[in-house]
Amino acid sequence: MFDPSTATLIRSAPPLDDLDRDNLPDQLSETYSKIVTTRLRLRSGEGVDTDELETMIADTRRLAFTNEAFVSASPDRDDRAAAAFVAATAHQLVFNAQRILTPDTPFSSLDARGVSPDISAMLLFLVAEASADAGEMAQWVSPEQEADNPVENALILALRNLSFGRLRAITRSDLPPKSAVRRPNPADAASSALYFTLLVTTHPFWSLSVFRC
Repeated sequence: MFDPSTATLIRSAPPLDDLDRDNLPDQLSETYSKIVTTRLRLRSGEGVDTDELETMIADTRRLAFTNEAFVSASPDRDDRAAAAFVAATAHQLVFNAQRILTPDTPFSSLDARGVSPDISAMLLFLVAEASADAGEMAQWVSPEQEADNPVENALILALRNLSFGRLRAITRSDLPPKSAVRRPNPADAASSALYFTLLVTTHPFWSLSVFRC
């Protein structure tokens, strides 16, 4: 699954208790193989052990969140790119496994509870400077257009365009009104305000017009 240089990058991820970094590329490859095998069995009408799949998702999610924490908490660390790539790969595996448990492709989401694994993987691949992987992941990123969250939807599309390198699409898109951050739930309003701020920073003209208001 990984070429020699990528495997070396993965092995240089931050050390963790009970994590065999030397065998981490093989471990991630094995998880990927199990997901593919499970999907093929379902397509052929065979039964699968969903409990095993859920356990694999939980273990892989822990690996993703732990390395993601290294990336966000220590931006100057030497192994940040390795941590980002491992976290991105783990989030990607979680996303693929969840698609087996829920056959309908889930919508991408940003809310007070967190970020969906497809968006996390896409952004972390960008941090790891793995632009091709980020672009591949971006193909799955799709906001729920019917949902009443225009700020989050606009940010998801902006990040997706960023991963594709479509900078003009970002600068030409419309900015939702500031009133769109208002929500009945204070936590939702706070997270929406944060996402609105992030959205504004993706466009210099938005930044000038909004923060002068």
